[in-house]
Amino acid sequence: MKSLTVLDLDGGTVSAVSYDSTTPVEQLLAEIALSIPDDGSLVGLLPQIKGARTAVKPAGSSPVQGVILGIDKLESRGEGGVSFQPRLSLLTDAGDVRTFDLFDLDVDYLQIGGGYEPPRQGVRPYVTVAAGLGRFGADPGHVDDSTGLSGSIGGGFKLPLSKKTLFRLEARGWAMVTSSSTAVVCGPGCSVSFSGEGWWQFGVRAAFSYLP
Repeated sequence: MKSLTVLDLDGGTVSAVSYDSTTPVEQLLAEIALSIPDDGSLVGLLPQIKGARTAVKPAGSSPVQGVILGIDKLESRGEGGVSFQPRLSLLTDAGDVRTFDLFDLDVDYLQIGGGYEPPRQGVRPYVTVAAGLGRFGADPGHVDDSTGLSGSIGGGFKLPLSKKTLFRLEARGWAMVTSSSTAVVCGPGCSVSFSGEGWWQFGVRAAFSYLP
């Protein structure tokens, strides 16, 4: 559509007009100047908004405001060889340049539970529940490690393929109660944040089992 003319015959004022587009979502996203990769989306996005006003809020500290300079890679050598850690470079409002780690969030669970599987032939459904502790943190990063109560519930089915092999499909959800939070905000309409009183995860897995 090249143009649109709207008339109000009752003497009113037309303030806004909206309509549903028939253009596919993939084509609409392709017209946006920003390109967000599937892998390493945050590291790929930040260099494209270089010069944007930014506020970085490390956990336990006040927000640091400034302008994005780009992404630097810090080289480190260890027993496993050479690794590169991406860091956000920020020209702060105070006039100095600071760098912040771009971290990966790690979550660990220690839980005890049980399950129920009704005795039957053929496809065998089952459910499982567990409770315990959960821990999340960032390595490296500016996030304080946090530990809280956690629980999980799952279910699935087992399908015997022969006398000694079976196929298993399971879906499981995890939840953890914690009050820790952190956020990285990269300008208007662009933010990556982790905050709240609870954390939730969901996963699906499939496996083949062999019975000796």
